[in-house]
Amino acid sequence: MLRRAGFDTQIETVSWKRGYAEALIRADVALFPTTFTKEREPLFHWIGPILEVEWAFFAHADSGISVNSLEEAKAVKSIGTYAQDSKEVWLKNHGFNNLVSVLDNITNLKKLYEGRIDLMVGSPGVTDNWPAEHGYDSSKMVTAFKFNTVKLYFAVSKETSKETVSALRSAFDSMRKDGTIDAIYHQWAPGWLPPKD
Repeated sequence: MLRRAGFDTQIETVSWKRGYAEALIRADVALFPTTFTKEREPLFHWIGPILEVEWAFFAHADSGISVNSLEEAKAVKSIGTYAQDSKEVWLKNHGFNNLVSVLDNITNLKKLYEGRIDLMVGSPGVTDNWPAEHGYDSSKMVTAFKFNTVKLYFAVSKETSKETVSALRSAFDSMRKDGTIDAIYHQWAPGWLPPKD
């Protein structure tokens, strides 16, 4: 997308907290993937969607913990969340007072397997792969309850010029129309389908 828009720039991997903070105050920052919410809508220029995901609570299979509603999830002792992530903000806005926030989401995985939290928050299809990638038995992490579906976008900082945003949006739209986006998904994320709207 950057090449097609005519930009020669680097993509950096940074912590969510740092990336989000920079995108709020600096020009020429595109943060992705970023969950679109009504609260965030006025804070950024949005390009996409690039992905649609579900949100869920995950439990350790040996914990005996089962939840079938948000109210039941509020009753457990602790739920691991990722600091300032949209899922954490959403849960706080829906009355959750049992959240344990960390700066690295893999910390939640370790705490879940060590029995130090009751549930962790993640996205089926994404979070599912984490146990095997970090030396844990994947069959021991189970989806306890799905509670939301959201779309993810490129969130471009408000300070970015209209010309830059327009060039990026045009590049993304052309990639969607000519099949480039679908090809990227088939190569790098088989099984996932990019949202069409």
